[in-house]
Amino acid sequence: MTKPPSKMTIKLIPHCALCILATSVALNAQLEWNNQDADGDWNTPASWAAGAVPTATDFAKINGGNATVSGVANADKLVTGGTTILTVDSGGFLTANIDFLIGEAGNPDVNTKTGTVQLNVGGQIVKHTYVPDGRWSALGQESFLNIAGGTLTIGTELRVGSGSAGVLNLSGGTVDLSTESWHSLRIGDGVGDGTVNITGGTLTTYGMRMNQNGTGNASLNLDGGTLTVNGNFSGSIKTGSNIAISDGVLEWEGNRTSDIDARITSGEITFANSTTSGNYPDETPEQTWISSDGAVTLYADYNEIKVGYTTVWAESNDTDGDGYNNSVDVFPDDATEWLDTDGDNVGDNGDAHPGFDDSALTPYLTTYLEDNNYIVDDGTSGGLTEQDLIDLRVGSQLASIANDEATLQVVIEQSDDLGSWSTLQTESVTVPAPAGTSKQFFRYRMQD
Repeated sequence: MTKPPSKMTIKLIPHCALCILATSVALNAQLEWNNQDADGDWNTPASWAAGAVPTATDFAKINGGNATVSGVANADKLVTGGTTILTVDSGGFLTANIDFLIGEAGNPDVNTKTGTVQLNVGGQIVKHTYVPDGRWSALGQESFLNIAGGTLTIGTELRVGSGSAGVLNLSGGTVDLSTESWHSLRIGDGVGDGTVNITGGTLTTYGMRMNQNGTGNASLNLDGGTLTVNGNFSGSIKTGSNIAISDGVLEWEGNRTSDIDARITSGEITFANSTTSGNYPDETPEQTWISSDGAVTLYADYNEIKVGYTTVWAESNDTDGDGYNNSVDVFPDDATEWLDTDGDNVGDNGDAHPGFDDSALTPYLTTYLEDNNYIVDDGTSGGLTEQDLIDLRVGSQLASIANDEATLQVVIEQSDDLGSWSTLQTESVTVPAPAGTSKQFFRYRMQD
């Protein structure tokens, strides 16, 4: 016959349960950041109100006051807010196990439900689950994740703009969201607006979705760096989303030229102002698109630049930088063709009479004009003086001045370059020479 449990055994069971519960509470303590008596360093005990630095089993809350991670830092759950800036500098290694909520703490009534995380060169942040940037319902209060260098690794999702507005600024370093958690990059995923600005560095994600619930706005500005998307996201860009491609490069796994074409047609992918010229000059793209103003061309290449991926990039159609698209450019080869330093409304390199000042007027008239068969009136005929002839344009000759009238010979010339001209036609035009005005200088020129 089985013996009943002894009284001592019955008494030990509840005592052991209480011991386990007490241990659990101690290992998951909530530690508040102390912004009064701290030096700002995460690993200084006085930086925390409890006088203890958080461990990997603690809940760390930074609500006001800036903090810096320059060594190893751990938390089970990490929440920022209160306009806090949390900086991870070179040598800093911050790990959060469960939650990393940027901008969750604080009070929306006084506009402190916001925060900034700054990752600098040489720093690392590792998050094993997801990171919301702009997490809760404080609409209109933005939170920022600024990455200038270093490495950010997230095990599941990075949500930029969720319950409130969020902004990711990537100017350098690496963001690794490549773990196969569906749509690892989520922009404007909830009611809050989401904005991703990439000007440098690399961001790799498994899938992507934008403005999933259709109530906010989602923007991705690819102004530099590289965005690599593994998997598909063609059905996950909702109304109110925009991808603007400029100087950055989009790498999308698979042959996505038709998907890109559909997104351009629908207006979800747009052309930003690009200064890039010849990212891949030796490649022949499968498809091209030209912006409505002709300023930018978007190119797509599959499987050659990166095997198994469609590579998308933009190029300016003004390769000489003179402000004119090449297809309508008068001087397509020289960025300085249209500089006008002498203020005569003619580009210097196409100017018959380059810039000069008043002290050079006499040699200009007596040497340049006369050597080039211009007739200069010295004022004895009652017409204009030398000072009236500051800026005659190419193809205009002053034939004579008398009775306050000037007869101009308009010569139409042609040239393949600016050094050798041939005459096509010459016409004489007589115009009044204004007399008796208070103005000291006059000029005759062809209308632009």
